[in-house]
Amino acid sequence: MKSKLLLILATLTLALGGLTGTALADEAGGDVIGHSKKFGLGVGGGSHTYGFAPKYYLTTKDAVQGVIGLNPGVYGSEYQIGVDYLRELGTWVNLPPGRLWWGLGAGVEAYMYTWWHESYTSIGIAGIFEVGWHFKNFPLELTASLRPTFYLGDHYYSGFYPYGGGAARWYF
Repeated sequence: MKSKLLLILATLTLALGGLTGTALADEAGGDVIGHSKKFGLGVGGGSHTYGFAPKYYLTTKDAVQGVIGLNPGVYGSEYQIGVDYLRELGTWVNLPPGRLWWGLGAGVEAYMYTWWHESYTSIGIAGIFEVGWHFKNFPLELTASLRPTFYLGDHYYSGFYPYGGGAARWYF
């Protein structure tokens, strides 16, 4: 279900971007994300849940991103709120449609879950390796990340977990 929702959102975003493409290109070669467009909203996920995933570029290479997620279940629910600092360190591919970049960062998150009328909370500290694609013609960002996370908290959910995540964001 989550993957279908992300696929539908990405398809709609690409279609909208295709309609508005050249009007959104800036003078410096069209790489609008992080330059003229600094704030992005979209869907994505961190270590556990998927949900609302904002991102703000402090400079053209430094960003703060977050996730506010909910994963309702049959026997319980998961909630997550987190914030990351990310630095873009290089560009792997630079083509006319866009560029593939990579970066490193770190983040903290609070993970709360309920299970059969009991509630638990853990605090996570994550290292981040992220790869992303910025389109040059319109302000769309697609990312995928590795998020090895160490959790401190209740005795049911603490320790090291090798998670991944990703996001699709439209920039304003």
